[in-house]
Amino acid sequence: MIEIPPPNSCTSELANLLQKHGAGKQCYALSFNGDIDGKNYLYLLL
Repeated sequence: MIEIPPPNSCTSELANLLQKHGAGKQCYALSFNGDIDGKNYLYLLL
């Protein structure tokens, strides 16, 4: 588990950070934001 520091709204930077820490193409979100907490996400790099 890693903490994503603010600002954290740039999707390409988030994807690079997750890959740097060994994440696969699908990740599970733990967040104070109820809209994304507890969900699985698939990300694609463009």
